[in-house]
Amino acid sequence: MIRRINMAHPKNEWAETKIGRGDIKSLLNNTKKLAEMYSELLKVRREGWENILETQLKREKQEKKEQSGE
Repeated sequence: MIRRINMAHPKNEWAETKIGRGDIKSLLNNTKKLAEMYSELLKVRREGWENILETQLKREKQEKKEQSGE
């Protein structure tokens, strides 16, 4: 266990204190949130591109029908 000086202690003796790593936890939580947001963004962009490609395929099929029908 790591020992730290507890300045509130009257004799300035070494006292054991628990060292929390809240900074790392908050960094990991923020990274997780960012990854989730980016994942959602990619999902939306993917759906957009799928719609564009689907529309393009429908248009090409319709043009082929019109050309073969004439």
